[in-house]
Amino acid sequence: DQIISMYDTEADKAVSLDELKPFLSRGLSRNNPLQISDIGVAPNADTASSPWGSLDRDDNYSLDAEERSKLESSLERYDYNGDAIVSLLELNENRTMQTAGDGMSSMRSMLDTTTLLLPVNTDSEDVSERKSARRSFSRRLMERYTFSIDIPRDSWSSWSDERWAMLDSNEDEVLDREELEQAIDLPADNVLYLSFPGLSSQSDMEFKLHCQSVHSEAGSWSTTVSGGKIGAAHFTCNLEVQDAYTKNSRELLRTRLEAALKDTQLQTIFTSQLQLQDGAFGLIDPNDDKKLDEDEFQRVWNWLSSRQGARLIVRWMLSERPWFHILDENGDQRLTEVELSQASTRLISLDRNQNGELTPDEMPLVVRMELDRGDNRLELNQILGMTNQASAAVEEQDWFSAMDANSDGYLAKEEYFGDADQFSVADADQDGFLSRNEVYEP
Repeated sequence: DQIISMYDTEADKAVSLDELKPFLSRGLSRNNPLQISDIGVAPNADTASSPWGSLDRDDNYSLDAEERSKLESSLERYDYNGDAIVSLLELNENRTMQTAGDGMSSMRSMLDTTTLLLPVNTDSEDVSERKSARRSFSRRLMERYTFSIDIPRDSWSSWSDERWAMLDSNEDEVLDREELEQAIDLPADNVLYLSFPGLSSQSDMEFKLHCQSVHSEAGSWSTTVSGGKIGAAHFTCNLEVQDAYTKNSRELLRTRLEAALKDTQLQTIFTSQLQLQDGAFGLIDPNDDKKLDEDEFQRVWNWLSSRQGARLIVRWMLSERPWFHILDENGDQRLTEVELSQASTRLISLDRNQNGELTPDEMPLVVRMELDRGDNRLELNQILGMTNQASAAVEEQDWFSAMDANSDGYLAKEEYFGDADQFSVADADQDGFLSRNEVYEP
């Protein structure tokens, strides 16, 4: 009775799901469920190589006219499946290029050009906490940007005079650490809005992501199947969204659970990997008919989603291959034939001093953000891996992967086995590619 009373806010001697959720997530009240981590650079990035990667043939940290003239041929050799598209996945799988050096530029070359701002909590009612947060923000900014004790005006030439004046209170054309504390109050150039479908929803709706530009010069915004891209003259941000609680995950889990109801060995595997208590399958299928009706499965889904479903993890990092994301105009992680043909022209526009050579200080800051409502128990690969010991009768053939010759997660027209009319009907967003979300039915 005492335990029930802790949950039973309506005092009706029963605990509903709505009453249970606040109790399970009460630990989140001490910290924002939105957890933001700064990785610095992308995982596995080679921090000692040229920011231009393999395009910089002499690896001298700059791109001259001759190297730019060979851009298209340099990139086309990574088009392994011959579809006139160079995907980021094809680059990642190329070990030779990785060995030669294809990562972020070194701190030596990036020192005067990049800033990675970290979010801090300035909403506290405690004055001392707010001051501490501002000091911490300023200190980290200085550590990121320079080894000096201040930042001169010409180092941030891309800032407007109006914005600079908001910080430079003594008008000496130099920002010290105390003045930089006010940077946290500057209005954002862009505001991102992200929403996920409800955990109990069975609709086909996936996440919704859009961007509101606060200033006219804040840059362009484009959306992709898996995220979006903000592109400005001095800044590029690629956003990738992942959600463990998709309809695909839900339906695939249900199929696998029903298979496990008929196989005690699979029940042992599921109990461990889904972190269930012993005897959980007796509760999952109380009528012991070896099937899951909607109410029975919804109860399992509630068990799994109540713990992690309220958390959103954001990872913020410098891009491993900034040059690729600069050339990838729409942020879909593929360089199309059109983008390849325009690569040289696109890079020439970065040559601010017009000396014919692109140096690291002329490269925009390229950042990647991963927004993840994650639960490693519900990742599709994890769910599929649980049934490695299942019989062939319950295994489904993944025809999408079979057609996806370059394994980039999309089907180009050249990869699709059907005819042009079938492709057009399946291509719901008419972007010329088929995604798994458009065609795959578990």
